[in-house]
Amino acid sequence: MSVGARLILLWQELRQKKCVRCGLPLKDDPDKCPHCSGLDDLQLEQFLEERGIKFEKKGALGQFLIFAVIILLFIFIVSRIL
Repeated sequence: MSVGARLILLWQELRQKKCVRCGLPLKDDPDKCPHCSGLDDLQLEQFLEERGIKFEKKGALGQFLIFAVIILLFIFIVSRIL
């Protein structure tokens, strides 16, 4: 697959609305996910495990991004002082 095609697919994926609970794409109604709306937390965890999706994946990514922003801000501030 070419780089341009990959960028188009990535752009489409980023624009697509995702469920806050399971992270899977939503089609029409953002309040009712067709994948996880009828599942409790244990069933949701099993559902995601069957599909190879880690339940904590979203939190780890968020923590990484916050850490990266803090480091970049620190470097920016230090460079301005020196």
